[in-house]
Amino acid sequence: MDYKEWVRPELPKLGRSFYFQINGLPIFAKGTNWIPSRLLPGRSVGFMRNSTSDPLWAEKRLLRSAALSGTNMVRVWGGGRYESVKFYEEADKLGLMIWHDMMFAVSTYPARESNDTLDTVEREIRRQIRRLHAHPSIIVWATDNEVKQAISDGWYATPMDANMLNAFRDRFVESVAEVIRREERFADDLSNSGLSYQPRRCLISSPGNGMLTEKMHGLDENPQDQRYGDVHFYLYTNKLWSETVYPVTRFTSEFGVQSLPSPLAWFRSLSDPAKPANWNVRGPLMKNRQHHTLGFLFLDLAAEVIGAPSGAPDTVTEYAKWAYITQLYQLMSYRAHINRLMRHQCRLAFSDLKPVVPSSMGSAYWQLNDVWAAPTWSTIDAAGQWKMAHYGAVRDCYANHPTGRIAIHSDESFVEADWIPFTHVGNQRNLPDYFLFRCFSTDKFDQTRQWSINVDWKRGNITCPVRVLKLPTYTIIRWCGWPPTAKFSGRVVRVDIVKGGVIAQGGSFTLLDIPINVNWTSSERRRGVKIQDFQEIPFDPQFDKAPFTATRVFSLTIVTQLPELYIWLDLDIKLNAEHWYDQNAFNMLDVSTKRVKLYTVVAPSVSKAEIEAGILDIADEHAVQAFKSLNEAHSGTISASDFNKIMILLKGHLLTPFVRENLLT
Repeated sequence: MDYKEWVRPELPKLGRSFYFQINGLPIFAKGTNWIPSRLLPGRSVGFMRNSTSDPLWAEKRLLRSAALSGTNMVRVWGGGRYESVKFYEEADKLGLMIWHDMMFAVSTYPARESNDTLDTVEREIRRQIRRLHAHPSIIVWATDNEVKQAISDGWYATPMDANMLNAFRDRFVESVAEVIRREERFADDLSNSGLSYQPRRCLISSPGNGMLTEKMHGLDENPQDQRYGDVHFYLYTNKLWSETVYPVTRFTSEFGVQSLPSPLAWFRSLSDPAKPANWNVRGPLMKNRQHHTLGFLFLDLAAEVIGAPSGAPDTVTEYAKWAYITQLYQLMSYRAHINRLMRHQCRLAFSDLKPVVPSSMGSAYWQLNDVWAAPTWSTIDAAGQWKMAHYGAVRDCYANHPTGRIAIHSDESFVEADWIPFTHVGNQRNLPDYFLFRCFSTDKFDQTRQWSINVDWKRGNITCPVRVLKLPTYTIIRWCGWPPTAKFSGRVVRVDIVKGGVIAQGGSFTLLDIPINVNWTSSERRRGVKIQDFQEIPFDPQFDKAPFTATRVFSLTIVTQLPELYIWLDLDIKLNAEHWYDQNAFNMLDVSTKRVKLYTVVAPSVSKAEIEAGILDIADEHAVQAFKSLNEAHSGTISASDFNKIMILLKGHLLTPFVRENLLT
């Protein structure tokens, strides 16, 4: 951990930089927050199923899910617990950095007793530091989670209450932090044997102001000052898909928005899954599990942007639709927030100041995992299922591509795209040749227009984001040939990276329209996807990188007749099987086919046909809606010609249990 000097010595009001430096290289922390995977050590792990003999299988599955997404930092939250040695060993193996809070959180704690020579808190801290010190994955300690913020903001008394502040300084600044520093200094003796050791720093609370908090002995007024240290930022609005609502902080160590867990996680949590009321997203059971003070607001916020589900034949299907909508809104929010921070790695968000290094150097969303099936901020639910955000936000933003990636954003005023470099980019060979700008609409595969954008790399710092374009939205609309007042199927701008004459990984797109306002094409060239060429293939442990050990692997081809955004694949809960798709929450703007792998843990007795029939996709909803529209148009009477139309719409699509039960009966 490395603190640097004032961002601008002549303007101290701009604060200090705050970032992690590994082997002399500044690292942007692509992080998440860890909560215990078990309510108590040795107890159950939510609703994940074990397929190994490893006693730490659940923790390893979750950490591997983090690493597979490109995450490089895990913050062990102070409201959880100190994990077993095996947890840290796994993090060491995976190359994950750990920000480690001490286990104090969101409460008030008394000062030390003056005559207490054997303070149990200090004994606990000393024992834990010595137990965990040898793990290279741990790179920084923090005294607590949100204890100082609670005092500063007046959660339990008046803001900056003198008694609470003095108790905080005594307990956490003069005791906990000092014990950690002493234990770290003991290890500095390694330098005497020819080894180089940099003692880990200890942060005074999180959020906190870094060096400023240290210098003021914990008495600084605002631990959420965006010019220093780390910030916890939560906002609940229908504008979370827009980057402009998020502040550029030195390091945002908590942020998030709720979504529903997968139908599988909810199904496994129910004592009576057949009871329709248990699937009601606004019912008493959901209310009982919703621990956020804003209650069901997360449903309304998502619906305002994406739309509320309609036409569901039963509460199970309605739940699945709400899960999709809330998870998609979470995806949009997390991607916007992460991009906002990553594009400002090397510049301040002040138009009248010269760029400085760095401005924002870390994001850690709240939270990675769950221990119960409920509306939460996690990107992996209690059944171990990746939510949409883990694919389309975390992995899309955090994954390392050799030629970097594109972060693109649009609002009513501007369209902005930046090139984000690969973490360790250090040579000119990995730089893009140029960028390809293309305009699409969601009613046909062909782009309306395209341009090449060149960058003068000699003038740029290749370790920092590089501006690809920033233009008024009305200019982009004019360039793409779209009438400014027309109602479109969906106006999409995509920027790709071209290297060696081919489009490389790392491109991205932005939808200029709010999703709920998109006018989707309606015709016999139906929307939705179908699945073809479903094959069982061997599992190769050397090359197949799944979060768990699969017993059976399948490949399938996704086919669509029109462009689709955020295609989501699932597996029928009736199979009750662990499963993971290597690609999901993806878009098909310029291709009509896509190959996907499905990793499962199912018994050999389950036939390939049963698994194939259990794959759920967006086609189900459209098939049933097509039937219902025709049925309503003819007052419940289906003619032979209309029935033939339905069969055309369904041709090549899987007759899943959902379709069979709601259409063919």
